[in-house]
Amino acid sequence: MSLEIKVGPPQLAIHQGHAVLLSELNGQINWPSEKGLYFYDTRVISSWTVYANGEPWDLLNGGTTTSLAARVFLTNRALITERGPIDKHTLGLALSRHIDGGVHEDLDVTNYARTEVRFNLEIALRCDFADLFEVKSDHFVLPRDGLVRVDVGTVLHLLLRDRDRQHFSGPVRMIDCER
Repeated sequence: MSLEIKVGPPQLAIHQGHAVLLSELNGQINWPSEKGLYFYDTRVISSWTVYANGEPWDLLNGGTTTSLAARVFLTNRALITERGPIDKHTLGLALSRHIDGGVHEDLDVTNYARTEVRFNLEIALRCDFADLFEVKSDHFVLPRDGLVRVDVGTVLHLLLRDRDRQHFSGPVRMIDCER
């Protein structure tokens, strides 16, 4: 008799209480997929991607550090900017996430060049507020009445309400920016 062992797809998973965040190994949440930020039975964030001048970042290393935290190290591809080219592997992006009453996320960019560089750091976010069973069946009931409010540089608030209940409410701390 042989023992069958099933291994799921490679992913980063962090959780605390009723919140679960599933992402690719590079920290991205690509859409469409079953990955995302779930609160109870609702997927709040269905896509989260970060770019440098429209180019995705390349994974160097990363993983979960505890059940409620993950850290990912990325580097840039070759970029063309208004001030000239930036060679690949010139920039480092450290993505640190943890769940503790919401999602806290730090993005730390390091310039390894000998000169100053300027580029656009872009974050694309999609919220579908889909029920877990909708995500699993890939059949979505749309549109939903949701609200996304951003307080620049500090906190992102996500809210979904329907006739019967409030699915998710409260801040999701996404980016901590300092100049």
